[in-house]
Amino acid sequence: MEEAREAFESVRGDLAELEKYYTGPEWKEDFEADEAGLLPPGLKRGVLSEDGISDVLDTFRELRTRRVRTSAKALVIKEGRMLAIKLRDADGVFYIMPGGGQHAGELLPDAVEREVAEEAGIRVKAGDAVLVIEGAEGEPDHRVDIVFRCEYIGPCDAEAQYDWNQIGTEWLPLDTLNRAPLYPSKLRRAIMNLAQGKGNPVYLGNENAGDPEITD
Repeated sequence: MEEAREAFESVRGDLAELEKYYTGPEWKEDFEADEAGLLPPGLKRGVLSEDGISDVLDTFRELRTRRVRTSAKALVIKEGRMLAIKLRDADGVFYIMPGGGQHAGELLPDAVEREVAEEAGIRVKAGDAVLVIEGAEGEPDHRVDIVFRCEYIGPCDAEAQYDWNQIGTEWLPLDTLNRAPLYPSKLRRAIMNLAQGKGNPVYLGNENAGDPEITD
């Protein structure tokens, strides 16, 4: 399927035309010519047999309905500890970084300051973006998390507004962060490196690829 997609993109460059192509007569002509070796190498489209069309169309229909969602996350460090949102699900307690989705017309630094105030009841000042990690699989949307180093200012006047599964906030010790149930877990060692002044790649890729808790 990947070969078919790459071949299709190289010729047409528009995935939106994929369904039109495979539901029309052209694919069959290309398939027969491809099977007979009549397509020049530069035009070879990697066309699929009729049995493979349904799977291809289902896959790309799903891809077309997914959105890319930008999320601003806050790295707030105070006295050797990192601010985290405490959540509970059926498997128990775990933590995520404070932050959330960016609104249309809202700059990312403004988004992260707003989200920390809402989720943790804390005022922060956004600094530089220090990490980027993606959640490309397993969720309705493709999520892009941009982590900003934030300065702790103080408590907000208004109380925090917890999400349905949030049970509080906690300051996690940085020296044992690699063993804390903080997710995505690929962030743990990266945050420790930043706190210790060590070099660390800014872009961490997909959260599941190379994650210490997931075997590739």
